Amino acid sequence: MRTKNEWLFGMGVAMVSFAAGQASAQTITQIIDSTGDGAGNTLNNAFGITVDGSGNVYVAGRLSDNAFKITPGGVITEIIDDSGAGAGQTLAQPVSITMDASGNVYMTGSNSHNAFKITQPFPVFVDVDAAGVADGTSWTDAYTTLRDALDDARITGGTADQIWVAAGTYQPDRDSANPTGTCVPGPCNRSATFQLLNGVGLYGGFAGGETSLEQRDIEVNETILSGDLLGDDTSVGCVIDSPDCDSNGGLCVDGFCIIKQDNGENSFHVTT
Repeated sequence: MRTKNEWLFGMGVAMVSFAAGQASAQTITQIIDSTGDGAGNTLNNAFGITVDGSGNVYVAGRLSDNAFKITPGGVITEIIDDSGAGAGQTLAQPVSITMDASGNVYMTGSNSHNAFKITQPFPVFVDVDAAGVADGTSWTDAYTTLRDALDDARITGGTADQIWVAAGTYQPDRDSANPTGTCVPGPCNRSATFQLLNGVGLYGGFAGGETSLEQRDIEVNETILSGDLLGDDTSVGCVIDSPDCDSNGGLCVDGFCIIKQDNGENSFHVTT
């Protein structure tokens, strides 16, 4: 009888048993097979496995000369192949894989007589209600403004490939230098925008505390990017295809009129 949470590896298949107790109470789930990520990157002769603190599993393929990451939600990504680090530094027949507390993955190549460190891209966290050190490294220490997170991702130059934003309302004129915005004492910076970055995914819908994209709920955890710099815009109820909004611009969206007037202190554009 294998013990609780014992990781198994075999010829191209990795499995895990999560349940303890008698055999009848066990649940065994195959988390990856020889098809690998399903995009042509196959797994052959699985020969090493490890798991990080967020529940992501890493599996090395000895005869396929690669390794995969499997998220708790079942998303599979190849993180290294036989090209290794490139420039002739190839990987052949990896036989061990491990990781450190920072999430760096280490693996050896038995036939290429070398070893690799794989520094993975990491998300930057944003939560308007966070009370930590505000460096974006965790939900506890999340940035409280989206502008700071975008600046962080820009400075790291690709190390951060995702920004996770918890439920709340975020204005483009707020950052660490102006935590309450530019309107006090003024004037409002109507040219402020969230400047999006190529290669960096921006994801909302988090409650805070999630460890994978699959766990977020965009219906429950509304994440709003707002151009209302003063936070004083009002809503007028309406019914689609009715004259309710005629005096407010004529556009009804999700039961509210889009008001074109009295927006002198609103941002010209929310994102660019």
